[in-house]
Amino acid sequence: MINLIKTYILPRHVVDISIFYLPLMLIGVVGARLNVFSFDILIAIIVNYFLLNISFLYNDIIDAEDDVSAGYKGIGVIQHWKVNLGLAAKTGGRPSRNPFLDTKNSKNLGYYVIALLTVVSLGLSYLINMQAFLIAVAIFVLAILYSGGLVRFKKYPIIDLLSHALLLSGLPILYFYTFNASQLSLASWLLFAAAFLFSVSGDLWNEYADFKQDSESGFLNTAILIGKKNTLRVHRILSPLTLATSVVCILYILITGLLA
Repeated sequence: MINLIKTYILPRHVVDISIFYLPLMLIGVVGARLNVFSFDILIAIIVNYFLLNISFLYNDIIDAEDDVSAGYKGIGVIQHWKVNLGLAAKTGGRPSRNPFLDTKNSKNLGYYVIALLTVVSLGLSYLINMQAFLIAVAIFVLAILYSGGLVRFKKYPIIDLLSHALLLSGLPILYFYTFNASQLSLASWLLFAAAFLFSVSGDLWNEYADFKQDSESGFLNTAILIGKKNTLRVHRILSPLTLATSVVCILYILITGLLA
């Protein structure tokens, strides 16, 4: 159990998720101008964490064989963040060990956890409002379609970027925008667009880093379609531009809120 926590749960479901989960929750709350100490908002933050874990768990179950063949290389938390943010290159191997190839029981346990998190997430979302419930359902369905099933969106160009950005940025932000207490403005939607495109940039970085493995697996994602060098160029343009736009929007919303 300790080894599972060290090699999978901590790097994958704490470090990996926290890299974009915490900024994402900030964007959702600030963009909608909500009170973060409201009980409903706290529940929404927890629900979104559960939904992200569902996405990661299902992806890891489906990708077990590919992840194991890629190898495992434990790295420190700081280096892990740098790699995921595109500030450092991958040095070979994955920073978390995929545990779902060991036995059939391990996959079954993963599905049980997914089922539990899904029931809790949808139930809590229903208590918030119907729009939040429908967005939670959309996130769950998209998580399945993105990683597996008959479609597997991440295998196809353009669709891979759009579905990734919706799953890990667009829909979670919209979850907060559905609240009756939300006060949306042009800055809110500009912030939404910037966060969405930043997620597109992040997916391009992931595809760039996994270019060799994906091409050998027969994928025809966006990176393979436009080429490795062009993928890196687009990432380097989108990433700082959308990050700067997001920061400006957040500051504008916070400052205008204080002056109102």
